Amino acid sequence: MVDSFSHRGRNSVKLLGSLRGDGLLTHGETSIAVSYQLDIYEGRNRRTGGGALEGPLGPLADAEVKDAVLRLADGALIEVVLSEVDAQGAYFETRGDLPAPS
Repeated sequence: MVDSFSHRGRNSVKLLGSLRGDGLLTHGETSIAVSYQLDIYEGRNRRTGGGALEGPLGPLADAEVKDAVLRLADGALIEVVLSEVDAQGAYFETRGDLPAPS
């Protein structure tokens, strides 16, 4: 049986670092100030990430929003897919390749 989480006997996903800060979550015309924690991973020559948001996300929860854009404290824009959205926050996964954390 082949282990789908390993590559030639080694784990193919590595945690590069975490980013924390205050940012802005945008969906359409709605922008909400949030605090974020973003964990960045590298695997198969690609960086991906996921994390948690805290903020007044009630309007997005009510509209069942899944896709949004997160503006990080440094101004970088990251496309995210939201999950478990409620009035106080959400979890997210990133879309596309991410820069290395500094």
